[in-house]
Amino acid sequence: MKAIIRTAKNIALCLMAFTDLLTLLPIIGSIIAFFRKRITAAFIVHPGTINEVQKWWTFVGEVKPGTRKERFWEWIFRHFWPVSGQRIIIRNGKKNVIRVIYLSLTAKLMQQYPEKVEKQSIKATKLAERLGATYIGLGGQVPGNCQYGFALKPNLKRARLTTGHAYSLSMVYAHLLLFSHAMGIDFSRVTIGIVGAGSMGRGIALLLTKNHKIMRLLVVDQGKNILRNLSEEICRTSGILIETSTDLSALIEADIIISVASSTGPIIMPDHIKPQSSRKWPKLLIIEDGYPACTSNDVLEKCEDVVVVAGGGTKMSILRDIEAGFGLLPRGHTVSCFAELVILILMGWSSDYTLGKVDISLMDKIYSEGIEMGFYPSCLSNDRRLNKTCRQEVEPRRMLIKLVNDHHKNDALAPASFFKKQIEPFEA
Repeated sequence: MKAIIRTAKNIALCLMAFTDLLTLLPIIGSIIAFFRKRITAAFIVHPGTINEVQKWWTFVGEVKPGTRKERFWEWIFRHFWPVSGQRIIIRNGKKNVIRVIYLSLTAKLMQQYPEKVEKQSIKATKLAERLGATYIGLGGQVPGNCQYGFALKPNLKRARLTTGHAYSLSMVYAHLLLFSHAMGIDFSRVTIGIVGAGSMGRGIALLLTKNHKIMRLLVVDQGKNILRNLSEEICRTSGILIETSTDLSALIEADIIISVASSTGPIIMPDHIKPQSSRKWPKLLIIEDGYPACTSNDVLEKCEDVVVVAGGGTKMSILRDIEAGFGLLPRGHTVSCFAELVILILMGWSSDYTLGKVDISLMDKIYSEGIEMGFYPSCLSNDRRLNKTCRQEVEPRRMLIKLVNDHHKNDALAPASFFKKQIEPFEA
């Protein structure tokens, strides 16, 4: 019986894929889209690895790296088209239907064939608009491969676009403040390492140098020009000199690691972790927001004194009974780039939001609105005690804003503009 059900699901997936291919054709697509259920928004995402494809295409099965089967499926995915998948329904006075549209390209294929990412993403936005989407959100490594949304904007007729980076940055920053506060870590006495100097890496570096007194800030990225431009921008805006490196081994000096890089797999290994004997605090903190994750499982297994936090996780009371974690987070939680799309829908936002490299001034609005709607940092890590402590700070009776204000009150620098809006606690 199970085999029959599994076969039926696979056949349904194949029919859906074929229908989506027809929907991409102008005339036929318009006819088919007319008879399909209309949607409010679309969220465009991709699998991190080839084995993650089977989360929605079960017929692919398990694929071992370096095998003929992997090469076969990679060839298929390079020439495939976007496919509509999960429907997520948000009810807040009215019914909002969000359709997840999957690209077939993995993170590895995205780096090998960047031109295909843009082509598939354009097709995905056309599919979304034909299905009736008025909002489109981008997830994973799609924004970075599409000029942070600018490459897709000319092909849109009416839909508003967002990369999700403003809310993602606010979640990374919030988790950093929450867990460092709970662990008693003083930024003025530690070295903070940022892995990735793209839109997110640049944003968190600007936030830290603007709002905190940091002993040492180190940014690691493969692009020398990107690092040089970031270093010059920070020096120009805050007068602070940061250190840069193209070698991940430089992380051995970091007490806090913030991972916001676009990689094909784990790049932070146990060899990159600062020895406990050299630290001022018993545990090292890693805020992980890469997709796929940049932190190796070996770090969790071999380094018991390391706390790894899901920096991009968002807890949403409105989704407590809905599976929207994309196989990465438990029920009731979702990724922050998707959360930004939901917040904008509920706000009735009438224009594009986060395009280009993230503007940190956009964080205030989106984070404050999210708090009012019941969106909080997930506070998920490999340390249950810290998780519980941090969740108490973001529960309605103890708002995160108060914590941040207390955290900054003795700083020599001016308090962060982020979180400046005062919000009354929710009723218990």
